[in-house]
Amino acid sequence: MISGVPSYTIPDDEPVEDIDKEDRDNQFTCSQYSNDVYQYLRDLQVQLQPNPNYMQQQIHISSKLRAYCVDWVVDLHRTLSQTYQTSLQADTLFLSISLFDRFLSRKVVSQEKLYLVALGCFFVASKFEETYYPSVDQLLKFAPDVGKKEDLLKMERIILSELRYSLGAPTPLTFLKRYAKAAHADSTVGMLSRFMSEYSLTSYPLCTKYLPSHIAAASISHALRIS
Repeated sequence: MISGVPSYTIPDDEPVEDIDKEDRDNQFTCSQYSNDVYQYLRDLQVQLQPNPNYMQQQIHISSKLRAYCVDWVVDLHRTLSQTYQTSLQADTLFLSISLFDRFLSRKVVSQEKLYLVALGCFFVASKFEETYYPSVDQLLKFAPDVGKKEDLLKMERIILSELRYSLGAPTPLTFLKRYAKAAHADSTVGMLSRFMSEYSLTSYPLCTKYLPSHIAAASISHALRIS
């Protein structure tokens, strides 16, 4: 648990709805393992959480510059999704920002290299999440000022090495689907909660001080209130 984040324990006498009950006979959902899977993901998110104080060691960049860079990645994701026939998964966007913050937690980056790091994280995330991911040439077509082909490929290797090939970090989107099911959320709530989770990506404090599962829970809760 991250310091300062409140926890809640369900009392023994409080009934808990079995949200997987209707899927018990569906062998493709593997619902009997749902609790174990999400417990593993909750543990994993703690292990792979970025350093909440990493900006203190980043002498060349600020949280404001990070926000501009993340916003640029969001635009890149949207542009690529609209340009090609196969839309990129939202998971690619969320994972790329997770990798970005984890990389910045481990390595000091100059202002000149920040966007190259972000593009490298996006490239790695797209390979991890997508069946058909953008090529280096396609990425550089939309980001010609970031660097050359060899620069992006070198940065990819550096990112993989620094993160020790540990790429499958849970993101708010990982938990949103589960929480939406628990809340019996309709499509409007689902859309609003995803929008709020995506909006949180630009916030350095939110992405580093709060766990992805907490951001997802807050997004669902707020979406339910305003829908």
